[in-house]
Amino acid sequence: MACRYPGQVLILSEEHLRRLHEMELLEFRHSQGWRPNWLGAGVLNWHRQLREAQNRHLVASLPRPGENGSHLGPTCDEFRPLLFSGVYCWCGRLRSEHLDEAPETALRFLRYYQRTRSPNDPQHRISGRSFPDLVHQLPSDLGEVLELIPPGATMHQLFQLLGGRVRFLAIQESLCLLLDLDLAYPSSDDPLWRLSWDGLGVNNWLKESTMREILDQPMTEAHPGENGESLLPVPCKRYRPLLSKQARPCWCGHSRTAHERKRPEPGLDRESL
Repeated sequence: MACRYPGQVLILSEEHLRRLHEMELLEFRHSQGWRPNWLGAGVLNWHRQLREAQNRHLVASLPRPGENGSHLGPTCDEFRPLLFSGVYCWCGRLRSEHLDEAPETALRFLRYYQRTRSPNDPQHRISGRSFPDLVHQLPSDLGEVLELIPPGATMHQLFQLLGGRVRFLAIQESLCLLLDLDLAYPSSDDPLWRLSWDGLGVNNWLKESTMREILDQPMTEAHPGENGESLLPVPCKRYRPLLSKQARPCWCGHSRTAHERKRPEPGLDRESL
């Protein structure tokens, strides 16, 4: 059996299945096959919580008795985030359903209002923020949503692309969190959500880091003012290919050929060019 969740694929042998069943973490549902039961879902969520905390250098919030992060638990008045989700609490409820989050919600609205007063379009607004730093702030579930948005998607389309396994309200709240991070924005001309300039860069960074991890190659560096999508006025000094893209453009947006044409001929003084 192969079980996939964002960021990992688990291949289970028959022996593994038997052991998990003996530990009472799995149950067989005739219409759906083998599925984690209540306790299995809690163990899986805790495993993801610890991994996310380690990757993002955060302190892992803890579940309380009767909570597994996937089903509604006892009434909760303190938001303790599932770090990989960003919008769900260990009690199984959304961030917006917790009263203690009301001040933070108001601050997010204020930040959004201040950004909308900027004359620059979000898709061309270069912030200069570091993509690795933004990725460290990004819950892995939101990274999956981010990858599904290009070239534009409605909330209903995202719901379908995610296979209906994520509540529609959770998708709505996830998009609001991406909006607060200034990585995605709702279009004013149609019902589509699109990626901002930073969102395009983070999306390329996520794809590239995954590709280079598979190929066991070091990650390349994106210079300020580059996101792998926008074409800079001239090619940069050193070609840094995006292996995750078929055309292998550089982070500056130019092709390898453009970089080779810019390179000075041997024996010529650079100042004379």
